[in-house]
Amino acid sequence: MHRFAGFFVLVATAGCAGHQADSPVNESGMDLPVRQLGQWSSTRVQLPERRLIRSASSWAAVWDSISSDPRPQVDFTRETVVLAAAGERRTGGYVLRIAGVRDSAGTLIVTVIEEQPGAGCLTTAALTYPVTVVAVPVVARPARFDERRESRACP
Repeated sequence: MHRFAGFFVLVATAGCAGHQADSPVNESGMDLPVRQLGQWSSTRVQLPERRLIRSASSWAAVWDSISSDPRPQVDFTRETVVLAAAGERRTGGYVLRIAGVRDSAGTLIVTVIEEQPGAGCLTTAALTYPVTVVAVPVVARPARFDERRESRACP
């Protein structure tokens, strides 16, 4: 009887391991493909903001505060727009980027990295308002924004 039980556990474990190897989902969720729509250092978005944009009308309203360029096309039946705005920075040299988006346990986890100029970097003496915008496949979930700051080394 013990041999049969051991054999059953071995077969069941082998079946589970094979299923997990085929699955794109790991412990931290599934990485979503990200389409960069734009990245700017000078916009009219003066306050820090993180948000999901799920409609063409919201996208049009937000775009007017970002750029005077033609608005990138987004099919909101297929994609959701993710916006990260840093707010006011006292000099140039700041870069905001979305490093990745994961679908994990019913939540979109958006990793936002703000790069700031390190010691020795030359910067402009002007106020800047960094913004980055990406599109991801449409997912009807709330988002959590994980923030990181990094200093960029300059020669």
